Amino acid sequence: MLESIFSLTVRVSVGVVTGGVAAMAGYFIGWFFLLQPSMSLTVSYVVLTTCVGVGGGLGGFAAWVRLDESVATNLPALGLSLLGALVGAWAGLYYSHEVFDVAFRSTNALLTAMPAAGIASNVPPLIAFSLREFRR
Repeated sequence: MLESIFSLTVRVSVGVVTGGVAAMAGYFIGWFFLLQPSMSLTVSYVVLTTCVGVGGGLGGFAAWVRLDESVATNLPALGLSLLGALVGAWAGLYYSHEVFDVAFRSTNALLTAMPAAGIASNVPPLIAFSLREFRR
């Protein structure tokens, strides 16, 4: 029991750090490679926020992958991490807009979306794996 709690704590800690760093990497990848001058401002922020979410989801998944198990076991964790990070990135964007009254077009809004994606990428896998571990 104590080993499972320690394992989940380490996975969440590593997942938040790697998710946040990968969300920043996703932002820069979206900024340098995916944005085109012909895009409208709204489309460019959709692209950037989605890149932040996908980067955060992949980074968060790095903490939850189990190398000794099959792809079929790890695939739900990938889906849950991506879903959580995308929801977290958009929620962070809207949170900064509503609470801090920051315009969506501001870089500060995306700076709030990055840690939100890193944190939220760990919530669904945490729930799924804790239910799985404590059911045993």
